[in-house]
Amino acid sequence: MLYPSIQNTTAGGIVKTKYKCLLLSLLIMTLAISTGWAQDYPEIYYMYHYSWAASGGSLGGPDWSSHESSVYYSSEDNPLCIDSLRYMYSHDEEGPDFDVEIDEIRPFNGHLELFPDYFILRSPARYYPSMTQYRISKINYQGYYLEDCLTNSLDPEDYYLKAWHYYDDNMHHVSSVVRYNDPLKYTKFECILDTQGRRIEETHYSSPDSLDWQATKHISYEYLLDQPFTLNWDFEKHALYVPGYLMEQCGIGDIFYLNDDYPIQLLSMMTRNSEGQWSEPVVFYAEYAMLNEPDYDRIYVSFFSLDLGYGYNLRYGPHGLLEQYMCDNTEDIPSFDFFYKHSVNTSVPHSPQMPDIRLNLWPNPVKQTADLHYSLPKASPLQISTYNIKGQLLKREQHNAIKQSGQLPWSPSDAGGKALSNGVYLIRVEGAGFAATKRVIVAK
Repeated sequence: MLYPSIQNTTAGGIVKTKYKCLLLSLLIMTLAISTGWAQDYPEIYYMYHYSWAASGGSLGGPDWSSHESSVYYSSEDNPLCIDSLRYMYSHDEEGPDFDVEIDEIRPFNGHLELFPDYFILRSPARYYPSMTQYRISKINYQGYYLEDCLTNSLDPEDYYLKAWHYYDDNMHHVSSVVRYNDPLKYTKFECILDTQGRRIEETHYSSPDSLDWQATKHISYEYLLDQPFTLNWDFEKHALYVPGYLMEQCGIGDIFYLNDDYPIQLLSMMTRNSEGQWSEPVVFYAEYAMLNEPDYDRIYVSFFSLDLGYGYNLRYGPHGLLEQYMCDNTEDIPSFDFFYKHSVNTSVPHSPQMPDIRLNLWPNPVKQTADLHYSLPKASPLQISTYNIKGQLLKREQHNAIKQSGQLPWSPSDAGGKALSNGVYLIRVEGAGFAATKRVIVAK
């Protein structure tokens, strides 16, 4: 019997008990199937490739540029189990002695373990030639991240960072706690929601021991109440697919919150220094643009601060997955691209093909003209489109009989030949089965 404590001394009681146990077993099996427990793998989106680029120098052209890219390869029977990755890195600097080029494929110990209410997924956090960083995540079957740890070993208890995430009854993300082990410290954030589930206030804290908390940052939000989103995308749910504590390992700045239903009009941020003094509010204004592209629609969100003189540009694909992050400061010009697939159908239209295309624009920022250096997976005619940061198409150029690698000229002008004003623009390169986007700064 399944439960010895549920017994009856009569024969009829024993039969009834067995019948109850059978029904209970069937119920457990039904729940397991409905929650994904009985599946070979959960039905979720997962990252299979990221790309990072940065350059820096004077406004006449950067003194250096770097590019890093990792492509993840899954086992044949389970797309969530990463068994190898390709790591590519290049660094170009004035003078031939400073150039670096790495392109290698290494094994990876991906792992998936299923439980009744959640699963544990081991995926890449970041890869270096000398070290692999693992991300071990606890995720429920609806795709919400519950816990995260970043580690250099296969032991989830040997982490250098661990995060716990908490939600309300409507699965709005309301708080998180993060522990850092070297050196030991804790951070957390808590937020206040209005009656419609919108985040209106957000406070961040730090602590040396998780007992004595000191506020370090406060953010307030205002919304465009008369212009709700009609996308039905899950920005809040997918925010933790690329969390801030993961990308801070790469020196990234803030990844701003987006509400699923209402666009943010502006946010006001104050920070507190080590002496307990709060800064003056820094206001970021948000602008939105929908870009209709051949493969699928994207939304561009720009957060710009007049107080700082720069901002952050974010691009989201269907379902609210963050695809691109760019910072507009002119110091190191960081840019990140993220690519996703779905575990059930890895060829769905909104999952881009593996972009084995490498782009570099020199100089960047651009004064008059620049050269677009490219390396393609195969020789192919190219279509090069230039957009402003709002996603508006400015010009489209067709190049035929293109070799697998080479360079093409690019000028900061629109389709009519009118010079582009100073600012940030996007160059999208598309070929036969591949595409990539490069950011360019025009600074005359």
